[in-house]
Amino acid sequence: MNNSHHNLTAPELLLAENQRLRADLELLHALQLLHQSITLATTPAQIHDALAQDAPVPLQAHTALVCQQSERGPWIALTGPGGAQLNQRADAVQHTLNTVAQHFRQTAPDTPAGTATNTTHTLVLPVCTIAQQTTALCLESLTPWTPRRLELANALVRHADHCLQALAASPAKTTAAAAAETARSLPAAFAVRNKRRLQIAAVVLVIALLPLQLKIPATGILEPVNRQRLYAPESGIVTELPVSDGQAVRPGDVLVRLRSDELELQQA
Repeated sequence: MNNSHHNLTAPELLLAENQRLRADLELLHALQLLHQSITLATTPAQIHDALAQDAPVPLQAHTALVCQQSERGPWIALTGPGGAQLNQRADAVQHTLNTVAQHFRQTAPDTPAGTATNTTHTLVLPVCTIAQQTTALCLESLTPWTPRRLELANALVRHADHCLQALAASPAKTTAAAAAETARSLPAAFAVRNKRRLQIAAVVLVIALLPLQLKIPATGILEPVNRQRLYAPESGIVTELPVSDGQAVRPGDVLVRLRSDELELQQA
């Protein structure tokens, strides 16, 4: 019996491998942008938003929720699919908060992050504890968590922990303050330069002003300078995307249509 029709040809294998590599590169690029957003954040809220809004894509999660507990009190949601204005009383939010609370009740304090998974593929990641306030990231996936995805998730929360600790240690050290301090230090820095360094700087300035053309071919990815996050008032499943990437839109245009089984059940 000839089973050749069940086998992929060499071009088909190359095409499938190329698509897989392209998908991996896109996920790694999204993860790189996420780490960059955490590094450049100047407030804890910006870090929380980055974890909740941008983590699901590179970690291949369904939803993400950042929650916090103050001095062993009830867990509250800080930001999630609906942004900071999410519905705290929604069944989905309450279910996630109960899962996080149960995880911390059953887990020892020194248990490594990323070890709490259950049959619903929910992953609870302790982020940090500052001033008796514990912050955690809860990720829900449609598929089981692989060791590679757990490794990326743990590295992400360690990075967020480091940045949150740094902001807590110097909350007044904003970007504007750092820039102002650098500007004030410039005269003193120039004052200690010797004559030889000034001559070198003058030569470099003259060379820079010469009408020379230097072309260096390079490849890269254009990223928008300003990004605007849009939040839906309730979480749901995307059923339609009326617009495409790069398309110009106007106020009032429908960007996405969602379906929520929870809201339909409550309405019924």
